[in-house]
Amino acid sequence: MKKNNIFISQPTWLSTLLKVLMAIFLILLLICIVKVIWDCRHSNRTYTVVERTGYLPEEEEWENIIDTVPPYKKEDLDSLPEKVSLEEFFPPIGDQGAHGTCVAWAVGYNLNTALNAIKNKWTPDQLKDPTNQTSPGDLWRGIDSADKGEVCYGTNFYSALNVLQQKGAANMQTVPTKTPLLPDKSCKGKFVGDSTNRIASFHEVVAASSNGSGPGQLPSVQQIKAYLKDTIPLAISAHLGDSFNGWDDDTVLKSDTYLNPNNAHAYHAMVLSGYDDSKNAFRVRNSWGDWGDDGSIWVDYDYFINGFCRAVFMVEK
Repeated sequence: MKKNNIFISQPTWLSTLLKVLMAIFLILLLICIVKVIWDCRHSNRTYTVVERTGYLPEEEEWENIIDTVPPYKKEDLDSLPEKVSLEEFFPPIGDQGAHGTCVAWAVGYNLNTALNAIKNKWTPDQLKDPTNQTSPGDLWRGIDSADKGEVCYGTNFYSALNVLQQKGAANMQTVPTKTPLLPDKSCKGKFVGDSTNRIASFHEVVAASSNGSGPGQLPSVQQIKAYLKDTIPLAISAHLGDSFNGWDDDTVLKSDTYLNPNNAHAYHAMVLSGYDDSKNAFRVRNSWGDWGDDGSIWVDYDYFINGFCRAVFMVEK
């Protein structure tokens, strides 16, 4: 009987061991699955950030950009107000989605719409009307295919501004631009244009000491503030860092790092919509939808000039 008892209890012990090993295996498998899912989600997020920039500084046609207008005189810089906001002239924050169309959103949807609003004295309610908003999708379609990458990879300021000057761009009602930007993922489509919605000229804003051949030396903080004081919003290119990509509040971005290989240390096009001396910062308007501080970010004056901003552009209607 003892032998039989031993014989009977042995598989019970083995069964328990197998159950323990199986449980350990399942736990390890679950950990692996969770890690794979996390890595995939992280990878997708990083890819989206990379694709939602789109300024190509190496493709910029500096030689074709008109020399900048003369800088402000010193006496014009001595009485600047402590705070300027041009946000009332801009349409609602847009979202370029996972496409490298930031230049079209910056100079078309944001800047050109704001310049039209300033010229026509549009109210905030009128700026919500798609017929008063310049379509970044149509502007993108108007850019020569040789000046932009496939699948909305990116373009330069000259190519986009030249389309706005020569042909204009349709409004958002005529060419709606949603996320994703266009029905086909290559962001191609028929260009409509609008000769009544053109700009007169565009310039790179450089310091007085620059020779004018871009990218030139950035203007001073005071010079940039003077444009904004005169109700002239400006387009900018910026080099994005680790903190910028995940910004989610109204604090001031004072510095950044470019260390995380998973972040998009890319060049991006945006618009300056104001400044505030109490914050010691410029107000930078983005095209990433619900991001930062209601779609915008405050960037410290010193960091803006010494690291963040790479070029400043002024447009005339």
